[in-house]
Amino acid sequence: MEEWRLWVHEQDEQVLLTVPISRPDEYPTDHAAQTAHGCAFIAAENRQTYQATPEDLNAERWAQYRLFRDIFGNPFRPVAFEPAWRTDTAIAVARQMYDSRDFGAMPILADALQDAGCEVEAILNHCRDANQPHVRGCWVVDLVLGNE
Repeated sequence: MEEWRLWVHEQDEQVLLTVPISRPDEYPTDHAAQTAHGCAFIAAENRQTYQATPEDLNAERWAQYRLFRDIFGNPFRPVAFEPAWRTDTAIAVARQMYDSRDFGAMPILADALQDAGCEVEAILNHCRDANQPHVRGCWVVDLVLGNE
């Protein structure tokens, strides 16, 4: 059985936490979301200070979760990316965002991908979600640029 491994610091020690996974196609979508949320929860707990309020911790958990989803998407529901969608326009927009670390053009990338024939809702919705933070390593930008 495969497992996700996550190193966290607890009381000046590194602790390896593992999250077992079976074949991704056997995982229901809600379980994938719970796994991602669990990893974000652990990361937030690792940043906990004694002065943090429950609201602060909850906000940190959600921030970690959103970053996790930006980088990995839904790892249990991978999408197929067609090379034909890598048009000059899509690559130029993705490259500009990647190099500048300014991801304000994500909706433009969605339009470029759609113009190239992409109809995958997971990709288009990710690009157009105004509440989704984006960072280097964004799974859609990496797909467009051909990053592994």
